Amino acid sequence: MAEKIPFGQAGKIYPPEFITGRKGKSGKDLPDKWQASRRIHTLSGVVKEITAWGNTSEEAIENLVLKTKEKLAMPGGSLLLSNSSVVGSVALEWIAQLEKESERANPRIKAGTVSGYERTFEKALLPLFGQVRLNELTPALCQAHINTIADNFSEDYARKAATVMKQICYTAMMHNALATNPMLAVKPPRRILPEVITFTPAEMAAIRQALWADGLATFERNPDDIHAAFQWAVLGEVLISTAMRFGEALACQWGQIGEIDGEPVLDINGTMTEYKKNGVRYHERSRVLKKGTVDKPKHRTVYLAKTAYAALMLIKPEGAKSTDYIFNNIDRQGNYGTMPYKSTTARSNIVRRLKKAELDYIQVNPHKFRKTTATVVRDGSGYMETASRLLGHVLKEEQSVTNRHYIQSRKNICPNVNDIIESYLELCSKIVPLPEIPGFNK
Repeated sequence: MAEKIPFGQAGKIYPPEFITGRKGKSGKDLPDKWQASRRIHTLSGVVKEITAWGNTSEEAIENLVLKTKEKLAMPGGSLLLSNSSVVGSVALEWIAQLEKESERANPRIKAGTVSGYERTFEKALLPLFGQVRLNELTPALCQAHINTIADNFSEDYARKAATVMKQICYTAMMHNALATNPMLAVKPPRRILPEVITFTPAEMAAIRQALWADGLATFERNPDDIHAAFQWAVLGEVLISTAMRFGEALACQWGQIGEIDGEPVLDINGTMTEYKKNGVRYHERSRVLKKGTVDKPKHRTVYLAKTAYAALMLIKPEGAKSTDYIFNNIDRQGNYGTMPYKSTTARSNIVRRLKKAELDYIQVNPHKFRKTTATVVRDGSGYMETASRLLGHVLKEEQSVTNRHYIQSRKNICPNVNDIIESYLELCSKIVPLPEIPGFNK
């Protein structure tokens, strides 16, 4: 005969003589012990029956309490994900959430960042974690897979993969498919700050000479299209003069060139980003400074060195619209200024011309121009802040309440460092003189 479990607890308890000779749901004989059982209602409305055994009634009740706690602690999941879902399904759900966030009017995450997360998962995490079920994830397994990524790729990539995997686990927790995040116990490789490598004056001089010489040779073959002939040399001059990112330079339009106190300036208000699903797209830099972001410093106005301004005027077509991209390709309809380049295409064009000039020993990456200009400006001015403003990096004092809400300033206008840039370019020209270009005052 079943008896009720004592006051303060729920369920029933059965003595061994009541159990003897009975069979369970699986058809096997039940153990000749005390049996304690109860039913629980989960928050999702599911009714579960829990059974525990013991040599005494007290032991059976104690085991039932422990088993109940385990069941209640076990995540029940949601309509989309459960504890038995594979990591790949969670990753798809996480990426879908981020893509919706990136499409909002004032997104907290950019579509380019989402695309980067997706590439990291597909490249490094999917082969190792893709078919692993959430209830199989342990800190030891996660640590082993992150170590494998560090061995197969790099320590830096392993840190990125660990960050992505941690967010995937948090997504599973939001769906009640994981109780805890196993990635919190994982220790990715320690970050070692890389050495900043810049172009030497000799390398910069050789790059400028090669790009202008290639442009001159192209112009002599086709003098009707001066823009196509010299645009890569001009891109190099603009990158050196402004320390822009490749994407920012490729997003520049003719209408962004202006003047301040008689000095030519360039308003940097957008960038070109490559998206995995949508190709190359332009997005504008936000003018609103949020706490902890660097959106506003990225939207900045920089002074153009004389060489950069003269180079831009050299390739400006007659009748160019203010909305035409400065560095662009002609589209299939023959329209000019509507088809911008990808940053990877721009880099490959520069590298190809250096290889043609037998300068392929010079390593070119999108940030090396920025690092070189920033170093020259810091050394020439003696102030790190000057280089930071030119690069579009946020400064700590700009995050203060006073500065954000009470002080009207011209901090979007970068300091005029033309003297420093032009002195550096003169040094480069002395090392390797540029070819004579008609109409270009170098």
